[in-house]
Order: sequence, then structure tokens, then C-alpha cells
Amino acid sequence: SFDVAGGRFFVCSRTTETSIKTSTPFPKAASSTPSRPTQLPKVRCLSQAGVAYRKSMKLADRITDIAGPNFNDILQVDEVHEKWVRCKNGWLPLNIDSVPVLQLMEPSWKISARCISVHGVAYRKSPALEDKNTALRGPNQGELVGVEER
Repeated sequence: SFDVAGGRFFVCSRTTETSIKTSTPFPKAASSTPSRPTQLPKVRCLSQAGVAYRKSMKLADRITDIAGPNFNDILQVDEVHEKWVRCKNGWLPLNIDSVPVLQLMEPSWKISARCISVHGVAYRKSPALEDKNTALRGPNQGELVGVEER
């Protein structure tokens, strides 16, 4: 099953992890404002080391008690302001020392997750692991499924 926590998409299972992919190649640098302002944009973390949240739009103003996004994490953005984005946990820079660390995603990009569990994954009716939906067969190892937010 799929869950959204803190803006991150992941598969819920004790034996399963996910691989986040998109159907459109990612450009090398962070782009400007998304093409459809009616939808809240998302960002993808490009930094192998992850990115720390900030209390303000200052690099030195790190939030140390909340972990920032890790490589390939996808987060919902509440506000875009020049070279910064604000998410529910704080501010994130799009670039550090002119190196892109986050990428604004286009609303048209599709997000999918690949099942890597050798046993497959069952869909859930809710975020609870015990709440399996037996009416639908979940993905088997290697299968891709589309991820949608609700």
C-alpha cells in the first residue's frame, strides 16, 4: 500500500522498500515556477547527502531537530520564493553554492513506485498494515504502480 507522510511517498510494508521514478527525465538544474500555479508544486531532492530544513531563507539557519529530505525524496511545496521553497517543516534552498540540491517538478510528471519485495505487496484500505484490501491484487516484485495523492 502507499502512504504519504511528511510529503514523502513510500510503500508501507515491513519487508518492502520503494524506488521512486518518474515517467519524464529530470532536467539538470532546478527550474523556476511550475507551469500550473493552481496545483501546489513538488520538489525532488537531488543531493546524495540530503538537505536540511531552515527556519528562514538563510543557509546558516538550520533546523537540527527535524530531518530534511533525503536523496530522491519528493515533497509538497507550500510556497516558492526566488531560490527557496517552503514546505510544512521549514524552508529549503533550491541551490547550495550554485549546485542544485532540489528540483521543482512539473505538475504533469507522473510518479511511480516499483515493488522490490520478493513476496509482492498487498494494497491497504487505510495506512494500517493490518487493513489489507483482498479484493485487489497488489503489485508483484518488479511491477510499477502509479502514485496518487489524496
